[in-house]
Amino acid sequence: MRERLFQKLLEASRRTSALELELTETAVLTNPELAREYMQKLHDGGFSIALDDFGTGYSSLGYLMDLPISSIKLDQSFVRGLLSSSRCTAIVRSLVELASVLDVKVVAEGIETREQARLLKTIGCDFGQGYYFSKALPESAVAEYMHMRKAHGQAIMPGIYAATQMHVANF
Repeated sequence: MRERLFQKLLEASRRTSALELELTETAVLTNPELAREYMQKLHDGGFSIALDDFGTGYSSLGYLMDLPISSIKLDQSFVRGLLSSSRCTAIVRSLVELASVLDVKVVAEGIETREQARLLKTIGCDFGQGYYFSKALPESAVAEYMHMRKAHGQAIMPGIYAATQMHVANF
């Protein structure tokens, strides 16, 4: 069934570069060789691939080296500790710098305050996601939300990921 679904996805997609597929570290850990094989095929087909919940799994740095990923979604546990822990801030800063050198974009998940957003922007994080920007939106409300943000001079890059409706703010 996975192979049929995979083929249908490749056949149905006309503009694969407009889509970013997300995999969690847990999904990759379940069967790393199969995950690597499918990710490589998707990458070769033009898809962007994001690694979700980055930093919570067993061997995150190995993924940056071995997998064809275009972005990492930094787990919200790092964002929560950003303002209260210098160690957490140092880890986030190092991950953002490393990702930049490897030409991998970073999305910080779970941003809830202006201070978190400002610090992440200062650190060099590429994108932010969380309730500070907006709660999850149904597809029908995304266009209106984008228009409102643009009218107020606020950058926004919406993304609809898998079964959830959410957005990602461009810093």
